Parts: sequence; C-alpha cells; structure tokens
Amino acid sequence: MKIARKPRIAIVGAGMAGLSAANRFMEAHASNQLDIVVLEASDRAGGRICSTEFHGERVEKGATWIHGIEGSPVYAIAKQIGALEDRAKPWEFMDDFMHDSPVLAEGGTVVPPSLADPMLRLYKDLLAKAQNQMKNSEMILPDGHVGALTEGLGTYLRAGLEEYLAKNAQNSKALSTSPSAVLAESVQEAVHNWDLRPLMEAVFHSRSHLDRTVTAADDLDNVNLDSYGEYWEFPGIHLPIPRGYSSVVQELVNRLPEGSIVYNAKIESIAWGSEVEGSESSVLLKGPDVNVEADHVILTVSLGVLKSVIKNCKRNDADNVTDQQPQDLVFHGFEPPLPPRKASAISRLGFGVVDKVWLQMGSGVSEIPNVKLVFTGVKHGDGDGDLIPWWMRKSYAVVRIHKQSRVVSGWFAGKEAVAMESLADQEVIEGFLDTLSAFGMDLKKGSIDSVGEGDKSPVIDDILRSDWGRNPLFWGSYSYVAVGSTGGDIDILAEPLPYPEDQSSIRPLQILFAGEATDRHYYSTTHGAYLSGLREANRLLRHYNLL
Repeated sequence: MKIARKPRIAIVGAGMAGLSAANRFMEAHASNQLDIVVLEASDRAGGRICSTEFHGERVEKGATWIHGIEGSPVYAIAKQIGALEDRAKPWEFMDDFMHDSPVLAEGGTVVPPSLADPMLRLYKDLLAKAQNQMKNSEMILPDGHVGALTEGLGTYLRAGLEEYLAKNAQNSKALSTSPSAVLAESVQEAVHNWDLRPLMEAVFHSRSHLDRTVTAADDLDNVNLDSYGEYWEFPGIHLPIPRGYSSVVQELVNRLPEGSIVYNAKIESIAWGSEVEGSESSVLLKGPDVNVEADHVILTVSLGVLKSVIKNCKRNDADNVTDQQPQDLVFHGFEPPLPPRKASAISRLGFGVVDKVWLQMGSGVSEIPNVKLVFTGVKHGDGDGDLIPWWMRKSYAVVRIHKQSRVVSGWFAGKEAVAMESLADQEVIEGFLDTLSAFGMDLKKGSIDSVGEGDKSPVIDDILRSDWGRNPLFWGSYSYVAVGSTGGDIDILAEPLPYPEDQSSIRPLQILFAGEATDRHYYSTTHGAYLSGLREANRLLRHYNLL
C-alpha cells in the first residue's frame, strides 16, 4: 500500500516575507498536511533587516522605521514582545534631536528659518498634492493645468518650485547674483540686497536628497508620478525599535519549530514547468549544497536578484552593468526562463540602493556635527577644484543619532551610495571631513590628521557602513514604481506561475512571489514584505482547503 506523501512547500528566503509565510502555515496548523522548509542563503535571518551595535549604540544597517503604527503588523509584534519599551542600550533616533538640527549652506552660513521653512513647507505641500490629487490618472499640476502624467516626480516638484519662485520674484533683487555672493555676507544683515533665488532653490532641492533615500531612486525624475499616490502608509507616527528591528525577526524565528530554517542554503537555479524527472514534485531547487524537490516554492528574493537574471536588465538603478557575469551572482536563474510578461514587469520596475555610514567621533572633537546640508555649488578646493567629493553632494544631513551620542550618521542613495561602497574606509572618512570643512566645521583642527598621530586625539575613532548595492543576495535596498512602469507591474510580479492559461497540462502554483516589491500599496516597507508572505501562504492554504 502506497502512503500518500505530504505536499512540500519550499520558502526561499528568511527575511520578513519568508518568515511571515512560514508563521502563517504554523498558525493554520498545516504541518500535518504540508511539509514546510525555509531555505536561507546567508547565515542569519532577516534579509534587509539587520540590527547591530556600534560603540554601545544600537543601529540599523537596513530597515529603520515602523512606517505608521495603526494596523501595522510589525508594530503589533514589536509591542507584543516589549521591544518598544527596551531601554537597556541607547538606540539610533531615540529622540528628535536630529530634527532640530540647523540648516547650513556651503561656506558655513546658517540658513535662517524665515528662508528655509517656506521652501521646505512648499516641498512637503507638493508631495501631499502628488499623493492626494490623483484623479483618473490625471492630476492638477502646479500651474492649474490638468494633463496626463508622463513625467517623473522630480519634474513635477521642479514645476511647483518654478511657479512659487515666479510668484515671489519681487522679493528678490539682482537675478544674476551668484550663490557665492549670497553666502559671502550675512543673510541676516542684508537679505534684501541680494537675489536669494539660488539659495532658495538649493534649500528646496536639499529636501529631494532626503526623498532619494525614502524612495531609493537614484533620481526623483525616475519615480512615476502617475503611481505615486498608490503608495500607502499606516496611520500614526513613525518609530524606530529600541531593542532593534532584528528583535521582530528573532521573534518570528522563535515561533517556528526548531530546524525549520536551513541556513547557508544558496539557490543557484529553479527548474519548473513540469514534473521533476523521477519524482512527483514540480519544482527543483539546486545550489552548491542544495538539491530540494518541491510542489510549491514561495520565492522572496529581492527585485534586484530577479533583475540580475533578466537579459539586458540592470540589477538596480545605479548599476551600469546589464549583462551579469555568473561568477558575480548567487542566483543564476530559472529553467525555463520567466515568461516575457513577468520578465518585462521586473525590468520596468525600479529598484534602488540606500546605504548608511556611521562615524564615532574622537574624544578630542568638542563640537559633534548635527546639521542639514544645503549644497550650492560653491568651489572650495585649489583653483577650480572642489573640496567636497561628488558622492557627498546629495547628502541630506550629517546628524548625531541621538542628543548624547558621539556617533554621527549620513545616508546615501543611488550612484552616490554605490560609489561610497567602492571606497576604502579612510576615503569615506576624509570625504565626510572635507565636506564638513566646506560647511565651516574644521574638525581636523588640533589634530595631525583624521586618524590621529602620537598623543593627538583622532577626529574619527571608527567607521561602520552598509553595502546593500554590492551584496549579491540583494543587489540593492528596496523597490519603487519607475517611470515607464505602473502599479500594475507590481501585480504582475506577484502573479504565481504557471499562469492559468498554461495549467491544462502542468500543476498550478509552482512558483509564488512574495517580498516588498510584490505589494502594490506597501512596496519598499517591512510591513509590505510581511503582508506579502501572508498573502502567498493563504493562497496555498486555500488551494489545499486548509482555510
């Protein structure tokens, strides 16, 4: 008598999506009917969630914020396990100190609130309109005209800025005056004597540098304005997790039976579309130390990994390489290749790089930097040179991670993030110090160099940074809807394979797709990843009548 085997479900990836799917099967008491295994390519769970410590401070290499608390499953877990009340160690952004940091222009001029606040408020108002005024794929543009939205978010923001400046031109005087002239004198002493337009524009655009790290786009011109309003957030405040974001991951791991996750299980290929030869299974996952047969695979790899196996597709929007070399990749692809419909959606969607750098300031530094940066293009080097390296020129701020900390951080996106990743630690340190010097903060004063010499105190004691762009398990940070794509492409990405029209002769639901990039409204977030894992687990539970 032949004993019926349990259908096997392989979950690829122990990030938020994979763990939520595994937990959903456990909660549904499906282990008696289904054989569940989680295959994780690295030696840890969490994926793009990675909490760590730096000189006694808790910091986040990856996901940092709970984006809204009302209805957020991530907030619910963090609250349930007491991670929001943990005060054992100081943590990144434990107070609002960074929000009170002054706005500084090149040369060291403090931009007064009377100038900075209206520009930053204008920027936020334009963003709110972009999210709220969507009507039948059209929107009221800043000048009152209505038109189909074929441009990117950056184009829209610049149009709003131009309209504002045109209406307020009478407040400026000599329109040809350069930013250098504005910064050469005290703004407070003679605001009415110079054209402030270049400085106003620079303040406005400094806010876009922040939004590059929010969206992960190398250029906001690449963010599809038509779909921008489809991105949702849960109501309520945004919070870091005092115990560390990884505490939520660990809780999800702890809820699973021991041995549920196989670590260091790198998958190089997925064969699908027909039964595995000599087996009743439909899918075969192969890797250096992996040979797993499964009836269903929930694939939670990043959009960057999927892009890396699509012909003529860049891994992320800061990547110059379209033909990936096998030796660079962990995952080499599908056999047969993904259908053109899905491959095209993957190619069109945006995927970017966001990195962070932390610097521990030396004991000899009395003034710890905590400033928002407004770059005006002023040259500070010898001759025509520029003291500020190009990869620093789209940084929004260099801020203390909390008021009492001697650790400062800076965020990078796009090409600047990828460039930063390629540099040696000392080059990154020098880039920060040179930039701060150009803003009037000469931290090297009193020290021989940035690392100290003899009995001199070093300016920088230590450095920590992330490198998501060159990590072959991710090839970047998170997704966005790019110009040329739509929210519909996210839905296509989330569609299981094979497609219904192809299921007459082969088994259904062989490859199911989860991860932040597969949620049309919560893409780029941890809760989007979590909800996508639930979605695909529920799909299979319904398939087996276990719901």
